[in-house]
Amino acid sequence: MNLRQLFNLYRKGDAYFKRKVAGCGYPDILAIELTNACMMDCEMCPRSAMSRRVGFISPELFQRVIDESKGYTEWVWLHHMGDPLLHPQAADLISYAKSKRVKTRLSTNPYCIDQELAIKLLDSGLDLIHISLDGTDAETYRSIRGPRADYDQAVSNINRFLDLKLARKSPIIVQIAIIRMRKTNDQIDCFIELWTKPGIDRVVVKEFNTWDGSQPNITSLGVYDKAAQALQYSCKHPWLNVVILWDGRVIPCCNDYDGKLVLGDLNSQTLQEIWDSPAARKLREQLTKHDYSDNPTCGTCLEKRGAPASRFFPFNRYVWERLLAKAMRRVNPHEM
Repeated sequence: MNLRQLFNLYRKGDAYFKRKVAGCGYPDILAIELTNACMMDCEMCPRSAMSRRVGFISPELFQRVIDESKGYTEWVWLHHMGDPLLHPQAADLISYAKSKRVKTRLSTNPYCIDQELAIKLLDSGLDLIHISLDGTDAETYRSIRGPRADYDQAVSNINRFLDLKLARKSPIIVQIAIIRMRKTNDQIDCFIELWTKPGIDRVVVKEFNTWDGSQPNITSLGVYDKAAQALQYSCKHPWLNVVILWDGRVIPCCNDYDGKLVLGDLNSQTLQEIWDSPAARKLREQLTKHDYSDNPTCGTCLEKRGAPASRFFPFNRYVWERLLAKAMRRVNPHEM
């Protein structure tokens, strides 16, 4: 993180602590949605309730976003409501971001990582790949990820990717994750043991996400860690970052799966204009006053709850997260 990013982070953290309505500093781009297309049918995903059309970001728009945010955004996720590797130019887009010194990471299901795509990803300069594999057997995996989920093929693709990474001595960070939910809770220890192996840098147990809380069939699937929830701050997204949909519309956070809270459109506005737009100011005011009378998305969201921010936010949070990760993360002895 450079000095510009540190100062920008301080300005936004101060605005969050003081609950300022104006857009201070420059927003981090939390995620750029390469596509909202996906071949899976995951039971904890609200895509079935998504009404916006499916599409793919244009290279021109992606490059403009990266150019506008370079110097401020250190890391960017390249997914939101789809599998980014379905974008036919995904590797080229990653390489462009890399050329502008923006670190990239993405989350994907392993079903599409064949050998050709694996080589493209390793050559692209991708900094981190988050592989979602929920379960330690075919039955659990398919029951969660849908009828197209082939556990044996997924494991084969992962192992081939790891072999290529090790053979090429690639610096890419590979983390594999299981979501803590009712169907997986009893498999977590086995999952960690199974995937603590050469090539895997991190084994992640991901806490269940309820999205905007509007889908009872999804919220009922979760197992919730009350200790983790107790350490959570109240919603901070509108003061810190944005998510960019594939069509250029800008939303405040990754829980808005259907683009209900549009702050602006990069096809006609700059990111700085959107950050201090009337829509963005209104959202911060709503969260400050807890008035969601015309904002059902935040009204039902369970993630907005939490403790008031510390005066030292967000620096205290980053220090705490790093200490917690060091204490709790399963370190792969092969990677030490």
